[in-house]
Amino acid sequence: MPCRRYIRGKAPPDNTPTNKRITPLFSVRLRFYRVILYCKGLYSFRLKYYSAAVIFMNIIDSNVVFGSGDAEFVKKFGLFEAAQMVLDYKSRNNLPFIYDTYQLADFLGIKRKELFFISKNTDKYYNAFEIKKKNGKPRRLYAPASKLKACQAAINRLILKNLPVSEYAAAYQKGSQISKNAAPHIGKRYLLKLDITDFFGSIRFEQVYSAAFNTRYFPKQTGVILTELCCLNDALVQGAPTSPALSNIVMYNFDNSIGLWCKKRGIAYTRYCDDMTFSSDRPLYGVYQKVKKMLFEMGFELNEAKTHFISNADRQTVTGLVVNEKLSIPSSY
Repeated sequence: MPCRRYIRGKAPPDNTPTNKRITPLFSVRLRFYRVILYCKGLYSFRLKYYSAAVIFMNIIDSNVVFGSGDAEFVKKFGLFEAAQMVLDYKSRNNLPFIYDTYQLADFLGIKRKELFFISKNTDKYYNAFEIKKKNGKPRRLYAPASKLKACQAAINRLILKNLPVSEYAAAYQKGSQISKNAAPHIGKRYLLKLDITDFFGSIRFEQVYSAAFNTRYFPKQTGVILTELCCLNDALVQGAPTSPALSNIVMYNFDNSIGLWCKKRGIAYTRYCDDMTFSSDRPLYGVYQKVKKMLFEMGFELNEAKTHFISNADRQTVTGLVVNEKLSIPSSY
């Protein structure tokens, strides 16, 4: 195993970023710089059975990415054999490149020891309280302590905002509003409204890791810690700044799949947090069963009490707006 002083040695003096957002290209060059130093050390001890590619694979795991313009840099040092590690740089063009827990701690503005403690003890960094829902039942919320909240805010601002969100998701985005969610359903003959039970609490640790922090974006240990910082008791928590964005990211494939399925059938679909709306001028046959099956496979359940089929003979509302003929506010407001 390579000596730490080679892995975490001093960076080449030129082109060193001045902020905490180490660019992917800089990180790759920095690691190559260290790998080459170590290669020279091994060969000096005549350990020739260590190829540069093997050393590269041991030191730089599958998260390393770079643009096509950097291929010559790879070939120059004979490291192109690790082709499975090469991912499309453009797919994460705006993401910070965090390749170990030292850099992650620096990125979040805390000490590495503190990073590990907080991530393994998130239950100690939340204050629970309850508010009443419209139906009078209590809703349990969790307010993160300032230290954890600051970490989550950084994750939200510098990572999550750059991950893809489906066009069918209308909540928790810059410029999003309830009218965007309601507009596609104006003047439709039939309307179906579905609600997901305990939406945030049903989004599990594995789903968050797989959707937002997997090895396509980060080394495994870094991704796991990022996931731990965003979860409580292995699920998203209502009250954390990261939960809304993460819910959209986790639902990305579902939204696109059901959206395409609906589009082929002339059905409009939008989702606002846990509220899904479907509308068409034709009867919405098969929609309920299709959605229920897909959600069940993801670990979600529909709230049967909030399932509503509404024709245009009655008042149709979507996220609080009337959509029978045009967008309007209910007269009761």
